[in-house]
Amino acid sequence: MTREYSSKAGSAKSADAAAAVIPRTVQRRWEVAGEVLRLLHTTPGVTRAQAVEQLGISSASATDLFDRLRQCELLTENPAPATGPGRPTTLLAAAPQGPLIGVLDLAGSSWQILLADLAGDVTRLAHGAYADATPARFIPRLAKRLAEALSPYADRVLVVSVAVAGTVTGNRLLQFAGEQPQPADLAPLLRGLPSHAALLVDNDATLGGLAEARTGAARGAASCLHLLLTGGIGGVMVIDGAPVVGASGAAGEFGHMPFGDPAQPCPCGAFGCWSRQVDATVLDAGEPAAIEAVAHAFGRGVGALVNGLDPQVVTVGGLAPAVMAADPTAFERGYHDGLMAFRRSDPPPVLAASHDDGPVAGAVSRAIDELTTPAVLEGWTAR
Repeated sequence: MTREYSSKAGSAKSADAAAAVIPRTVQRRWEVAGEVLRLLHTTPGVTRAQAVEQLGISSASATDLFDRLRQCELLTENPAPATGPGRPTTLLAAAPQGPLIGVLDLAGSSWQILLADLAGDVTRLAHGAYADATPARFIPRLAKRLAEALSPYADRVLVVSVAVAGTVTGNRLLQFAGEQPQPADLAPLLRGLPSHAALLVDNDATLGGLAEARTGAARGAASCLHLLLTGGIGGVMVIDGAPVVGASGAAGEFGHMPFGDPAQPCPCGAFGCWSRQVDATVLDAGEPAAIEAVAHAFGRGVGALVNGLDPQVVTVGGLAPAVMAADPTAFERGYHDGLMAFRRSDPPPVLAASHDDGPVAGAVSRAIDELTTPAVLEGWTAR
């Protein structure tokens, strides 16, 4: 099944617009191909036989499909280990000279540039820190570093996927890393790259949730609430593999919900923000009373969000697992206190994220959605 999500946030060409410029017969031909290619990422080690069975295609259609994908340098096939009697099959993998993804991870205090293939295998190319530069100053510098890092692969990089530790809408950064609002345009990041490269921009917590829902701790769940605790608290609700990003793409700013002291101002401009009450830096000080208060406040907010969103499972990343582990009793008490009574007998489990770098994994997954659309695949073969 194709998993896509649309919003004003960091979108490349819309699926409707793409469909309008290629014939319907061509689009249908590439739809099944796109499903096969997405399996490279979501089901590592998938065999040709498994892909054919999962997609329900005939033997003749499969032969034509896989021949075309090999010829277009979209996948390769290697002999699979023998598992018993019967016709041998092959392991599917990304073609060595196939399309690539550039990933730019804009974390709170540092950045990294990575390269990924259709299977989601990632290589880090460059990294650094912002020092004291504001987004308006460091974005032009990063555009130059991005072009330099991707230049050896520029003809194969079809998408640049950006994960941002901040509030974004479209290609606009509204607030970065919990600081005062500092609007900046992220579109210049593509300067120096070929015109065929599309730009995708998403919040880091949104992408972390996408990764957990598709290939992480919440895989198989119909609905998942993901929370990322770093300098603040961001998150996303993911339903059937698609993040709920809101009208402007800026949904999930859960840390700015009024679960805290209503008299306490936040740099975002609101009062009583939850993030101001859940300060993970108390873990460094090791003060038991402060840790207890933070763990309880975090649990209570999670319970409130469960009441409002009704997820099947909750995943938490960043510093959240450490906060929970520092005082599990306080967290559980807060979670229990925050839940409505009818939920307390069977609350959604709260699981630590399984991806070490969820925003990067999500940025890759988001880009693979784009790469495997009929329009992009047709464009790749035309080139």
